Amino acid sequence: MKRTFAILLIFSNQVFSMDLQKADTYYDVQTTAQVRNKDDKIVSAKIILPDLLAIDELNGKYFRIVSKDTEEIIKIDSTGKNKESLRAATAYFHLTQARLFYKSIGVEQKELLTVRIGIENKFHKKYHFQDVTRGKMFNDAHTYAEGFGVTKYNIDIAAWGKEIWLRSPKKIAVSDEFKQQHRQLVRSLIPTNTYFDWDMLVLQTLSALVSHNPADYIESTGTSLMKSYSTNMSIKLIAPEISLMLTADHFHLDTALIPEIVVHEYTHFIMSDYLPTVENTPIMEGLSDYFATKITNNTKIAFKLGVHGELISERDSQQEVLYNRAFDSGRPGNLGSGAAYVLSVLTLIDSHFKRYERDINYAPKLFFEMRKHLTIDSKINDDLSRALMSAVPVKYRLSVLAILNQTGL
Repeated sequence: MKRTFAILLIFSNQVFSMDLQKADTYYDVQTTAQVRNKDDKIVSAKIILPDLLAIDELNGKYFRIVSKDTEEIIKIDSTGKNKESLRAATAYFHLTQARLFYKSIGVEQKELLTVRIGIENKFHKKYHFQDVTRGKMFNDAHTYAEGFGVTKYNIDIAAWGKEIWLRSPKKIAVSDEFKQQHRQLVRSLIPTNTYFDWDMLVLQTLSALVSHNPADYIESTGTSLMKSYSTNMSIKLIAPEISLMLTADHFHLDTALIPEIVVHEYTHFIMSDYLPTVENTPIMEGLSDYFATKITNNTKIAFKLGVHGELISERDSQQEVLYNRAFDSGRPGNLGSGAAYVLSVLTLIDSHFKRYERDINYAPKLFFEMRKHLTIDSKINDDLSRALMSAVPVKYRLSVLAILNQTGL
């Protein structure tokens, strides 16, 4: 069999990509990977990995899966006993599912994607990898932009294309900062109002003036509003503390073995033509979460993790979240809650479209097009509605605006 293994770099306006790997023959290989079963539990299963250049390693037309900070292609272990091979096969399988989903909505993958399994280095935009003596990272998945490398001053670092890094899991004690971020996330997801409804008080007062007993009417209204306000405030204050009491004192996350995390990262990769992967924002994370739910055909993210994760906040696309100005504050603790809002509102709009459109991918096509009207600096409050109005047909703009208004934006 004649195969072409050379990796080509395509340069254009100081941006390059790694060309897809071509071969006379591609192989479909059966092996073991982690998938969700009918009960949504993550389990081992026999699957087929397509478009491989050889039958014994995870190097294909669209994806090459390598070990840590090396260029060593990970070998296939059909038994599933080798943990690194299992993680690599799982990543390859779910990346393929993501690629096929995007192909179904008219989006083709045009460049090779490298995936690093178990890497502990921090990323360096110039030197690719930071030395592990300067710190290690675990429990994380991230998509990184391409780089030109360095070939001077006795340094020879090759250029690289876009990459997904799926880090190793490690049990880490919960910090005070994590606890505070957890409190903020829980508060943001409680669907209650914690402000005193002055508009309602004024309306009820006017109603009282034409009632038979204005004094009793006003007293009853005021008491009811105060009870509602006090109850909602109590929930906001107490629920996060109860949640912390019920959680573990450490966390870990085996990102390569969780389907929705893998396809979430693929979405960052496939949208990076307009949204470079240099910074995480609520809009970018929410968009990737939304597409993860569509690709996996599930409503939740990072749920029922079993031994693969602990103390990880799941996100549910069916959970209605009200907009909060804190989502755009840029604080790390508000990134997840802001993403949860974007996921929620996109799901609501998707559900609205399904009432009138036969194409089940009508909304995903529009939301993918929406990336062209966003930047890495886009804010929910300032830019989400504008981008939606640019992508959504005129016939749906009023209904989309109504949904945004309903969710507090």
